[in-house]
Amino acid sequence: MKVTVIGAGNGGQAFASYFTHRDCKVSLYNRNPRVLHEIEQNGGIELIGYYSFKEKINELTSNIAQAVRGASLIMVATPANAHGDIAEQIAPFLKDGQIILLNPGRTLGTYYFKETLKRNGLKADVIIAEADTLIYTCRLVKNGLCRVFSLKKELHVAAHNPNHTQMVCDLLSKFYDVIVPTSSTLETGLSNLGVIFHPVPVILNIARIEEQSTFLHYQQGISPAVASFLEKIDSERVAIAKALGINVKSAVEWLHHVYKTEGRTLYEALQNNAAYTQVLAPYTIHTRYIYEDIGTGLVPLSILARELGVENKAIDTIIKLASMLYDYDFYKNGRNESIIDFKNIINNKIIA
Repeated sequence: MKVTVIGAGNGGQAFASYFTHRDCKVSLYNRNPRVLHEIEQNGGIELIGYYSFKEKINELTSNIAQAVRGASLIMVATPANAHGDIAEQIAPFLKDGQIILLNPGRTLGTYYFKETLKRNGLKADVIIAEADTLIYTCRLVKNGLCRVFSLKKELHVAAHNPNHTQMVCDLLSKFYDVIVPTSSTLETGLSNLGVIFHPVPVILNIARIEEQSTFLHYQQGISPAVASFLEKIDSERVAIAKALGINVKSAVEWLHHVYKTEGRTLYEALQNNAAYTQVLAPYTIHTRYIYEDIGTGLVPLSILARELGVENKAIDTIIKLASMLYDYDFYKNGRNESIIDFKNIINNKIIA
């Protein structure tokens, strides 16, 4: 089976090596050929930590048409704020029956991806699905060497058309034993925990990052006061899901369930999570923790809250503060009403 991995970052390189190890013919696409050259010079991609093997990837390419040709499964492993660009590029080259999995979709990911494909001339009958998070907790040591700290205990997956969810999960379950089918991509999207764990610690530690301090993102960047504010954002996320008739776990419950951590508060649960003990904070304030997680997470959550009449003071506070700090309009540049029909989603409670 041919598997195409789009994006040669942390998750993309882990996927490429893992699927190669599982006897798939892998094509790894990255728009920057320098990264691919460094992987080639390294003789492939080595995974260390949770895994221990090195694999030479079948194809390394910056030609996206070549990358997706003949692929049964297309694993999109770019930051979610690149999904629009990826959908625009691959739309003309897709064929009937190909499965596209967003890793993860963030919030309303499959809807955004599908609408972008349609706007760019999609003619093929493809299956679009998303995971609620990246299956790996991993970081690149360098290109061609990736440390996998842990594998999620459960990975929730849903297809844009719920009728396709079981088929997608059956395929993924041949490679991972943690796949759990989920009712809809509304549920996976509203289970997006990146919006809770990523942007606020960067913003509230912005001076620390700008002075080039090295610290652990989760265990040093999230103090009791920061964690308390994260719980306020999380309670708004849970309330939005409840207003849509969807039950999602709180951040504390999610950590208990996915990482088997202990702790009554979010601060305690994060401190007790062994998988986060070596994850460093971003080295620059211009990070996907901001541009991805605000634009593809907090912005659609804010719009859903407004349409549903749910209080979202904490969410809006962070979006507005980030927009001023970064001199960048996150509402205008995020997943907003210009491409997503929020009213239709709310009225129908489905995305398909």
